[in-house]
Amino acid sequence: MEKNLELTKGHWLLVVGSERIVPTLLTMTARLAEKGPFRVVDGWQQYDAFLVGYFVNERAEVLERIKVSQANSCHDMLGIIESMSAEPQRIETGRGLHQTDSTRSG
Repeated sequence: MEKNLELTKGHWLLVVGSERIVPTLLTMTARLAEKGPFRVVDGWQQYDAFLVGYFVNERAEVLERIKVSQANSCHDMLGIIESMSAEPQRIETGRGLHQTDSTRSG
C-alpha cells in the first residue's frame, strides 16, 4: 500500500478491500483529516469513530473535519455519490465525534 498519500481538491480516492484493511483505512482517514476536511462514504458499516478518535488523540479540531455518510445499499451509495459536488465544498460539522449522514432505502 502506498505510504505517502496526497489528496488534491476536486479528486476522489476510492478504496475497496476486505475487512482486514479496515484498521489501515481508519488510520488513513485520521491522517488525512489532520490535513483538512475529509469525507468518508461507508458502504459496509465499518467506520469506527472511536478508533479514529484514538488515532488522533481525541483532538476535536481534527475529528470535526470528518463527515461520514453511510450507505446501506447500492442505491444509497449511488445517491450519496451523485449528490456530492465535484467542486471543493466546506464540510459543516456539529460538535462531538463526527457528523454522520445515514440514508436508508425503503
